[in-house]
Amino acid sequence: MFHKPYTPHRLERRIYLPILSALVLCLAIAPGQSEPPLSDTGKYQLLPDHKYAVRLAVDLLGAHPTVGDLEAIVGGTKSIDELIEQYLDDERFYHRLLWIANDFFLTERTDVPFYQDVFDDELEEEIAASLGEEPLRLFQYLVSHDLPMTELATAAYTIADSTLAEFWGIDYPGPDGGSEWMKCHYTDGRPHSGILSMQSFYFRYESTAANKQRGRANHITRIFLDDDHFQRNVSLEFRLANNRESDLDNAVRYNPGCLACHSSLEGVVGHLQALQIGPVGDSTQEYEDFNNYSHQGIERWQLISERVPSYYGRPSDGKLVTLGKYLGNDPRFSYTMAKRMLAALIQGLVDYREGDLLVELDKIFRDSEFRLKDLIRAVVKTDLYRAMGVTELASEDEARLIQPFRVITPEQMATLGFDLTGQTWGEEDRPSLEYDPSFKIPAGGYDGQVIEKRSHAITPMLLLTYQRHAEAIADDVYDFELRGDPPANEKKVFTLANGSEDPVQFQTLVKTQISQMSKRFHGEMVGPSSLEVGKLYDLLLEFRNQNGGSTTRAWRDLLSLMLRDPRVYFY
Repeated sequence: MFHKPYTPHRLERRIYLPILSALVLCLAIAPGQSEPPLSDTGKYQLLPDHKYAVRLAVDLLGAHPTVGDLEAIVGGTKSIDELIEQYLDDERFYHRLLWIANDFFLTERTDVPFYQDVFDDELEEEIAASLGEEPLRLFQYLVSHDLPMTELATAAYTIADSTLAEFWGIDYPGPDGGSEWMKCHYTDGRPHSGILSMQSFYFRYESTAANKQRGRANHITRIFLDDDHFQRNVSLEFRLANNRESDLDNAVRYNPGCLACHSSLEGVVGHLQALQIGPVGDSTQEYEDFNNYSHQGIERWQLISERVPSYYGRPSDGKLVTLGKYLGNDPRFSYTMAKRMLAALIQGLVDYREGDLLVELDKIFRDSEFRLKDLIRAVVKTDLYRAMGVTELASEDEARLIQPFRVITPEQMATLGFDLTGQTWGEEDRPSLEYDPSFKIPAGGYDGQVIEKRSHAITPMLLLTYQRHAEAIADDVYDFELRGDPPANEKKVFTLANGSEDPVQFQTLVKTQISQMSKRFHGEMVGPSSLEVGKLYDLLLEFRNQNGGSTTRAWRDLLSLMLRDPRVYFY
């Protein structure tokens, strides 16, 4: 399947309402709520149940709760615990895991900058997609099959689709051209040890002849152990002589300043010497050289470096499998996973000040035998996750991570837009806000190559990107549901009214439809006779007058406005 670039189409008519006006409108028509309950400690203000349900759905599914689920939560016929279990078993949860994993691994990509002679140009996007997802699919596979996350470093297999299998030489058990990601193996005799043996991982994290795999080794310790050697606070005095490479080799063995990092890094480096440097070049020969696992590499490295492989001072035979076992058994592995998941779900920079909570989450993760669902379940039940504010009892450290709302990520916005409307901005299988950096980066995303971290700041570009997204998918709903005649079961927005009814003559039906949309889009439990629905109904009438009496165009404009509401972006 080939994916064509998507060019946003021009709207027939745009509603020029400033973002600030939309924010004022949403605050003006938001229903009054009682003070949210406090936690047992009295330090946090917690989201009310229906808002908590929205936060859970956005974070775990990239979607919103159904109206039925919201009503059940408010009515007390479904508990939050039941909702969490429902979401953890939802197929959309496994798609969200891909982006959570990519925040860790940064392997998702849109191009193949090397080996252009090996494949046709029109296949580049398809190959790039598969190359970027190999580590992410293993992450997803472990969770979906309830396997320990230590297998990220120890699994005796990889996960591939047919495109990846053909590119790297993997024994894909599915049909030719198969898109299903399946358990399989490399055919070059390499030992399998989870991500450590994935060619796609080393395609993303390259090495040079002078670097000798040190950068790759550091990425492994950074990702799995939260040990970034580049962040160590060391000082050294070092001058290069004429033979720079020789001087560097001696320095990493004997210079005290260099040894502050290299005493632990070099032992890990020794496990990677069977892998090839690169990637580099376009030719088939360069591709074959890179895609070659050398079993003699470790011995050759030992002779040249006068070192033996080790793991933070512990002896090793230098095999990837041994390195993987060391990583999986390292206490820092589980602690790092707990830290990364907490940070991902609260959108904050977690550090030693959350130590007590991290120790407890780490214990839960370990007691579950490293099952990620148990860790995620524990995180989303914490007061820190549910908090929307603090009281005077909270310390400055306890208050520093608390915001009144989260900022939706571009990937969440893409899947949420599809969940709410059934429409996608861009290609359905590769939505623009999920996969195209030119759309993602203005909305706070990253490309994984130059920009490697998310931004949760509320910027004009973020608001404009999401406004354009709302307008585009509102236009698509207008074309599909209001101008077309789809079967009732294919409608996602106009499930009660068909959009052509006279809003004055059918006022009750129209207000009920608006109420339903408000519950779905904004998570507000408002009825047809509420003040908020009344204001939106009045806007519908105003938009109809502006559109020469066209009710369907008025609905399109109201839908665009409701999708631009800050309550969609902030949750």
